[in-house]
Amino acid sequence: MSRDRNPQIFIAKLSSNVRERDLEDEFKQFGAIRNIELKRGYAFIEYEHYRDADDAIKEMDSRRFEGNRIVVQHSRKKIIDNKNNKILNHFACFFFFFFILFYRR
Repeated sequence: MSRDRNPQIFIAKLSSNVRERDLEDEFKQFGAIRNIELKRGYAFIEYEHYRDADDAIKEMDSRRFEGNRIVVQHSRKKIIDNKNNKILNHFACFFFFFFILFYRR
């Protein structure tokens, strides 16, 4: 089941060649996407419904995407940044990302 019915997923270990459009094309099959935030090597995708996020995690976690085996999980707690009116993700997501990259080698 989902983490507090969170419609946002965290994707780690992305290839540096991945573009926002690539993520949209691959992940839209699970439901309507509200927002995609792509960073270097990781991304956040927010769906309209939490069930879509659950489906994406079940189908895409540990799959190969653009040459890399990716990690897909529910995003951690969200924090609203009022200055930019943008959703920022809790430090735990970044900690997990670095854990995946450096510890599991």
